[in-house]
Amino acid sequence: MSPKDAVNHLRDRYGAADDLVRRIYTKVNTEGIDMWNAHVLAGLLASAAAAEKHLRRGYEAKDVSYVCWAARNLVELGIWCQFCREKENARRFYQDSLRDLNGTMMAYQELLEVINPSDEQRKLIGETRQDTTELSESLGVHGGDTRFLPVSEAAEQLGKGIWFRKTNKILSKLVHPTAYAVTTSITGSLFGRANEDFFMVGYYHALAVLETIEFSPSAL
Repeated sequence: MSPKDAVNHLRDRYGAADDLVRRIYTKVNTEGIDMWNAHVLAGLLASAAAAEKHLRRGYEAKDVSYVCWAARNLVELGIWCQFCREKENARRFYQDSLRDLNGTMMAYQELLEVINPSDEQRKLIGETRQDTTELSESLGVHGGDTRFLPVSEAAEQLGKGIWFRKTNKILSKLVHPTAYAVTTSITGSLFGRANEDFFMVGYYHALAVLETIEFSPSAL
């Protein structure tokens, strides 16, 4: 399949994403799927739909960094989709959203010690941190726990650790302003074939994410 055909294929396949989200939430009422599980699946799907739009835009703009950023996101989402096929794994991923939030709030509080905030800012952060703690406790995440599961460890559990790390490293070299990305950006040497090749990497992972969610035993 040519990249141009792949662009149209992605547009067609993800055009039905909203229907799939509705199917996911219908299962909550008709088959007793947990709401938190539906949120995980719908969130993965929404994130993939956004990433595939970025992937298409990057390809059309011949922006290889944009393409690699979107492709890398789709690679990560592919790992999480496979990981969350097991219900207990999906629950861990859902709880990790609170661990992520706990870590963010801790960083905010530490930042306050550097920027000398107003009393109003300090009060707002304190109240938000309290709300976060209460929500975390209600979902079984205790004591300001910030130990989320890295995607690399999820990949290891799936037997894809080496593949993920190497793929992520290659794509990351063109996502971040590395010496290579910066010095080649002024020559245009990454346009053309490289842009197409990295787009196709994202294309295949975008399809894999969609198919994994469609056939997930945990909800569909």
